[in-house]
Amino acid sequence: MYVEIKVPLPSRNGRREMNVCMRATFKCTWEEMIARLEHNMSTISAAHTGWTVAKESDHSLVFLANITDFSALSEPMMNEEQVQWDKNNGVEYIAYTMQPMGG
Repeated sequence: MYVEIKVPLPSRNGRREMNVCMRATFKCTWEEMIARLEHNMSTISAAHTGWTVAKESDHSLVFLANITDFSALSEPMMNEEQVQWDKNNGVEYIAYTMQPMGG
């Protein structure tokens, strides 16, 4: 596995907070996928406190974010243009919500 951190999550009190993990596979180039993700996240900057991407391979990534407004997240991910872009580029997502483990 190849890991390249794209945008580090900001830390709060020394902790990097995150509540969403998404794995994506795609047929477009890594650069095209990252450009699309950066564009989408910039359109909802008020809905998150940070995000980062780990590169698994040239055609897969793991996305981590701290989302504060899940309803705002659905607009860039589920609008007609994005659905078509995903279809054209063979993008498949699996998303998970997370919470910190105690201890």
